[in-house]
Amino acid sequence: MPTRILFIVATIIVARITSAIQFQSVAAVGPALVEGLALAYVSLGTLIGAYSVSGVVVAFPGSWLLTRLGERRMVLAAFSLLTLGAVMMALAAGYPMLLAGRIVAGAGNVLVTVVLPKIIIDLTPPRYLGAVMGTFIAGYGTGIGIALAGLPLLGPWRLAFAVSAVLCATAGIVAAAALPPKDPRPAALGASPFTLDRASWTPLLLISLVWALENVGVAVIFGFYPPFFIAQGLSLPQATSLTSLFAFAGVPATPFGAWLLTRTIGDRAGILLAVVLSAAAPVALALGYPPVPLLIASSLAICIAAGPQFALVGARLRAEERALAMGVFWTIYYTAMSALPPLAGLARDLTTDPRAPLYVASLFTFLALLLQAIHTRISGPAPHATG
Repeated sequence: MPTRILFIVATIIVARITSAIQFQSVAAVGPALVEGLALAYVSLGTLIGAYSVSGVVVAFPGSWLLTRLGERRMVLAAFSLLTLGAVMMALAAGYPMLLAGRIVAGAGNVLVTVVLPKIIIDLTPPRYLGAVMGTFIAGYGTGIGIALAGLPLLGPWRLAFAVSAVLCATAGIVAAAALPPKDPRPAALGASPFTLDRASWTPLLLISLVWALENVGVAVIFGFYPPFFIAQGLSLPQATSLTSLFAFAGVPATPFGAWLLTRTIGDRAGILLAVVLSAAAPVALALGYPPVPLLIASSLAICIAAGPQFALVGARLRAEERALAMGVFWTIYYTAMSALPPLAGLARDLTTDPRAPLYVASLFTFLALLLQAIHTRISGPAPHATG
């Protein structure tokens, strides 16, 4: 790719890392918040979850706003909200201001998820898209890891939020400055910037549901693997450490997933196989199979296919369709992430069986597999990503 595009993509990925640091900042300093402000843990959980709730309301209007503001001003607006939210939290005298800051930052994060992937899809040639999108997705995990490892070392929780504010402000300014001031693409000159052809709706809805259901399954796994392992006789530190293996085992492979699939079984077959493995792993675990190889294999499967799978969202859309597509995609995602995970807890409450949430996670992912197969059938193979 041209050096100019590589530089823009690099700034976008760094910006995504900083937004992930801000997202994870509450969880990273959670114990200090609970102690310093005498919070209940349910209040801490509410702070963490407020990010996703914002997405249900903001994602679709955010895609419309993108067509009005343009990419550069949208990036500035998104990171301004992230920065403002972090500053509010750093200065908060009590829980109400913390929650307000979290909601403001959550709105900014939603705008980030709308605008940054669109920029990457617009700028990246199709044959590189899977690899670049995989790197972008890995950046989110990288930011979460940096927050968990680094922010608690800063000491006071206010300082952690202040540092995240500085990082977000800097990353937003640099990323916005790297973008061209006006959209140079021909599609911007005549076509409506907020439209979607009838033929594009079905593939978009299918892949949006696939991504949402898979991520719901992952969210359930993160929430209910530790109680499952504790029921098997592990201590809490052992259970959380084992669950973290699922979180991190596949992250280093994410940027290379498209390259690997293209040179082995192909993007289309690779994505389907990855969803099969990620759907089967919780069931196998519930049935008593050894956890470590299952956790590593399912993590690798999810991470290797993530870039090529996300690339399906916009690879066959025209430039003027992508803003609306991002709004639809993220609205479905945030709605599912807010509404569906409680079903896993309900299954546990009704059955009192620690395995029940694992079956629910598997069910969500098997539904994603069915929809992914239909998407593949009507859309053909994923765009190649090579180097």
